[in-house]
Amino acid sequence: MHTRDALAFSTVEERLDGLHLQEGILQDLAKRFLKRIARRVDYAWGTVYYLNREKGLLEPLAHRGEELDFIRSFSFAFGTGLSAWIAEQKKPITLRNIHHGRRHRHHPVRAFASFPILAGTVSLGTLTLGHSDPKAFDDEQCAYLERATKRFGKTLLNLLYPSL
Repeated sequence: MHTRDALAFSTVEERLDGLHLQEGILQDLAKRFLKRIARRVDYAWGTVYYLNREKGLLEPLAHRGEELDFIRSFSFAFGTGLSAWIAEQKKPITLRNIHHGRRHRHHPVRAFASFPILAGTVSLGTLTLGHSDPKAFDDEQCAYLERATKRFGKTLLNLLYPSL
């Protein structure tokens, strides 16, 4: 292998190692975020979705319980499901007393909340929560979750783009 080719190959390997390391850090951060918000907001299912800029799609980064999203049969700019719509619209949604059917190992999802993870006006992902209690996610909890996702968005921005 020529020296220039070997150097290019090692640079690619270092970049891939860095991406895997960064992905691991992001997953760990998302797991800790889910644990932290569970101290203030009771939920049964929670998923942090991350907007993969290279693919232009939301991808699950971490979840508590089973991964949760609704309307997967609909496509939006950042992928399928309500989480993709939330990331695109940059506005939260809370649905209470819903989905009387059975889901997630025979426990009905009766309340659903999803919040965009923003850094300023840039969408970085979504936080999606579900609960079997139809009255879950009151106004005070939703206000807390909005603040928490904004702080999490700033943290992600600083991690992903430290020079900004």
